[in-house]
This record gives sequence, structure tokens and C-alpha cells, in this order.
Amino acid sequence: MTASWDRTVRLWDVASDKGLAVLRGHDREAWCAAFSPNGRRVVTCSKDGTARTWDVKAAIQLAVLHGHDGAVQSAVFSPDGTLVATASTDRTARLWDATTGAELIVLRGHTGAVNSVAFSSDGTNVMTASADHTARIWNTKTGAEIRILQGHEGTIWSALYSIDGARALTASADNTARLWDTVTGAEIAVLRGHQGGVWSAMYSTDGTTVLTASEDKTARLWNANSGAEIAVLRGHEDAIHWAAFSPDGTRAITASGDKTGRLWSTKIAAQISALRAHRDVIYAATFAPDGERMVTASADRTARVSHSTTGKKIAVLRGHDDAVYCAVFSPDGTRIVTASADNTARLWDAGSGAMIMMLRGHEDIVYSAAFSPDGGRVATASRDNTARLWDVRTGATITVLRGHEGAVRSAVFSPDGMRLATASTDDTTRLWDVGTSKETAVLFGHADTVNSVAFSSDGRHLVTSSDDKTVRLWNIATQAEIARLQGHFDSVTAAVFSPDGTRVATASADRTARLWNAVAGTEIAVLNGHEAQVRSVAFSPDGSHLLTSSTDGTARVWVLPPRCQKLIDAARADVPRALSVETRAQFFLVEQSPGIVSGIYAAFRPLLIGVLPRAERRCT
Repeated sequence: MTASWDRTVRLWDVASDKGLAVLRGHDREAWCAAFSPNGRRVVTCSKDGTARTWDVKAAIQLAVLHGHDGAVQSAVFSPDGTLVATASTDRTARLWDATTGAELIVLRGHTGAVNSVAFSSDGTNVMTASADHTARIWNTKTGAEIRILQGHEGTIWSALYSIDGARALTASADNTARLWDTVTGAEIAVLRGHQGGVWSAMYSTDGTTVLTASEDKTARLWNANSGAEIAVLRGHEDAIHWAAFSPDGTRAITASGDKTGRLWSTKIAAQISALRAHRDVIYAATFAPDGERMVTASADRTARVSHSTTGKKIAVLRGHDDAVYCAVFSPDGTRIVTASADNTARLWDAGSGAMIMMLRGHEDIVYSAAFSPDGGRVATASRDNTARLWDVRTGATITVLRGHEGAVRSAVFSPDGMRLATASTDDTTRLWDVGTSKETAVLFGHADTVNSVAFSSDGRHLVTSSDDKTVRLWNIATQAEIARLQGHFDSVTAAVFSPDGTRVATASADRTARLWNAVAGTEIAVLNGHEAQVRSVAFSPDGSHLLTSSTDGTARVWVLPPRCQKLIDAARADVPRALSVETRAQFFLVEQSPGIVSGIYAAFRPLLIGVLPRAERRCT
């Protein structure tokens, strides 16, 4: 069902994409439409100052609800279908007999337009949202005002109850959504993060998550208990007027002024475990090649090998005399190399934790160490302004790479082992020929220390992270910067490509890790949860998970959002065919009015399919 500015409400058959009926009668724009609980009736609202009820099967008008002195912006049935509640620009909400259309109660008290109305799940109360910056709770039998929810600093566009009725959720032009205790009226949490007015907010069906839509062109997911931000859904090019969950809560749909609807996974970078094995800051964490183990490096002078799913300890690597900054597995997973503030790198048996060899030669802190693809060499990066190559069999230095004018923070081999890339506090990244030890390129562009460098799996691109708060992608052949990833609010400590090269993951001192589309350079997800700087980030071998480490003393494993093709396949399984171009255009008519939300929500399932061709061109 859709409500339109063409003054009509239309009913559609989802399976066949055919229009079933056109409900005509309103004299001005139809702003909302909602089904009765049994689906046999519809209530609509309009700028013409009326709400109307309709018989769905016969497509005939049953009653006209006259009484408001202004546009009716919202209309809904009570849970038992006996009442209709309406909200109007005349500063009132009203209750009506759903059968006869007789006006029963006028709810007076707001000093501004009433934008929305919603029943509690038991039908005993209604909640209204108003331009007077308040939401109010009313008794449906007496019309008495029970509670005023005060705190917003702008118009409240929507207000609704949690499933159990114990909480309320409001969305406001003051750039926030808020959670409230409906019994006491106390504010529980303020959902801050949007940079523009919040047009709508709704709960997931299980009540654990909140979805908001804003004029800042983003939708956001929040923890419904704490109010903590879970993820930012970016991609729209204009304000998002409406957002809703799918019935199972695994997907969300958004409608925007950019004339698109978009389908999203709500299972975005969900944290599945947090490991607290060390007694101090964790500087690095990475997966083993088999994905079943991980190794962490800590300021407590140890590295630890653990099961990646259970966190159970496998081995503790003891021996360094100072903080361990880096620990990585060999390509075959049998050995580990660590880098330390004690000026050494060390090789270890990954199974037993026994030290195999100490690599001495650097004259200052060793920040990073990495194996060559064949496992025969190790590259290290040091504060002594050099990188070194080592023979793993003998522990001997093969060569010293000099050229940086500052500490070398990172050194990594190309996938074919023929080149080495280094990152430095001299604000540059450099490429070296491993065979000749000669510098082959210097990449300028960052405005501060380059903290990390990594190759794409095909060896054609580099990704670098910097204290200048940016991440940059480079074409190795041309030495040109091809993309700049901006969004972090503090130094970016690490950046890596996904195994297939289509995504980039970043870690930052702003306490977040982020996931990006490596082709478009757009942000896919923000991983919130760490309580201090995030120092490292690593993909699992299959690219389905991320591992992060932080100065909060934890390493965390996150499951990543699925590729959008999986969402497309899932939606197509729900609804067997796509809408025509003409019908899709009809659904995308939503432009300005938040009062249309109810009508668009009723059209959720067909709109899913309308999004699909667009989603295929925006896979992330």
C-alpha cells in the first residue's frame, strides 16, 4: 500500500506487481496509510484535514473522520482495531470510533503541530510527537495527559513505544533520537551522531536495535538498551526520509530524496568475541593462515597464540625484554616472528611457543616484522631509520635498506616477494627491489607519519595509513594516489586489504575500526566497541571476519556484513519478481514529508524488489 501526493492511496498485489485498487476521495495530498490489525480495513490521512477509513476488499470508503482544523499528518488503528488515532497540524490528536467514524476524544495540550501518534501494544495509551519539542502520553479511555517527555531541542517528528511498552523512542530535528522510560518520563539515553535532523526512528522486531534516518544522508543502527551507535549506513546522496527493518530484523530499507531506495544488512560488523589474555596494551593481532588461531602482541613483553573462536590459550611466547609491537605467522603457520622495543626480532615455534632464533642488528626499537611469501626471509622496520632483510635459516642480516629520514614504522613484502614496501615517520612510503636492495619509488602525499603499508593480493596496489587521519590507495605502476579514505577523527594506525582486494579495513586512535569499499572509496561500516585506541586490524583468510587490537587491553573478533549479492538473493527469495520501471518510480515518489512514513512502510516488501537493480550497481 502506498500513499501519494497525487491524492490517492493504492493497493498492490506483491506477487504479481499488479495494482489492486485506487482509493480516491482525499482533496489534497495523501500523507499516510495504515492497515487495521486484521488487514481488512485501511485508514488514510491527508493534507485536506481528514482521515478516512476504507474497506480493503471492496475498495470503498467507509467513513470520513472530520474534525481537525489542519492537515492530518498521522493516523493509525488501535491494536484491537476499535479505535483510530490521528495527529494534526491543528495542535491536537484525536481518537475516533473506527467503525462509525465518530469523534470520541480530543487530546489537547501540545502548543505546536502534532506530527505522529502511536498506540501502546495494549491499546491503553497513545503517544504523540510535536513541533513543540515534546512527546506526550495519553490515556485512551479518559483522554487525560499522563506524561510529558521533555528534553529535545527541536521538533519531534516521530514517537513510538517499545514492544513491552516500557520505553519510548523519539526522533527529532535537533539531530538526535532519544530513549525514554514511559512510566517515569525519564530520559534513558540520547542517540547522538547524526549531523542533521532525524526524520524517523524505529525498533527492530526483537526490540534490541534502533534504526534512525536523517537529513545528513545517513541511517544509523543503535543498541536499544544503551543507546550506543552500532553502525552508520552511508551511500545516499540526499536526506533519508524513512527507514524500516525487515520483519526478521536482518535487513533494513531506506528511502531518500535522491530518489532511491536501498537495501542494507543490519548484521554489520557484529562483535562476536573479546579476548583479554594480556595484562597490558595489545599492540597487534592477526590470524593464522588456517583462520583457527590468532596471535597477539602486547606491552606485557609477551605474544600469545589463542584459538580465534574460543580465545583458549595455545602458547605464550616469553623472552622479550620490552614491549612486543608486532607478531605474525609464517605462510605455513608453523612459526611466528615478533618485533620488540628491546631492539630485536625473534622467531618462535607457533605450536610450543619455544624461541627458535633472535634477530639482532637494529640499533633502536623494532616496530614490525613480516615473512616473505616463501617463508625464507623476514623483513623488519625500526626506529633506527632502516629496514632489514634476514635469512630465516641462519638469522643473518641479508641487507640493510637505508633512505628514510625518519623511523621506519612498517615493512611488508609484495605477494610475489620481489618488492618491499616501507612506511615512515618522514611522511613517505618507499618501494624497494628485494633482489638489488635498491629504492625504486618514493610515494609522497601524506601530511604526517605513515604508520602502515600493505599490498593488495594482486600486488598492483598499496594502502597506507597515517597520522594525518587519512588512508590512501596507490597504483604501484604509476605511483599515483588513486583514492583517499576519509572519515576517521584521529590518527589511522593501520590499514589492510581484504584477501580479494575489494575491501579495506582500518584501525584508528579514534577508538574505531572501519570497513571501506576499495573500489569506490566509500565507507561501509564503523566498528564501535573498543574503549581506547585501535592499534591493528586484520582480515581472516576467507575475508569474513576482522580481528582488532587496542590499548584497552583487548583483541576483538568481528563478523563482517555479507556481500550485497547475498542480500539481493535473499530478497529475491522473499519476493519472486521485480517491479516494473513505472511501478518503481511510483514507490520512489517520497520526497519531503515525514507524514508519508506510514504509507511507505506498508509498501516495504515491494520496495525491496524495487531496490534490487540499483543495489547490484552498488555492491560493497
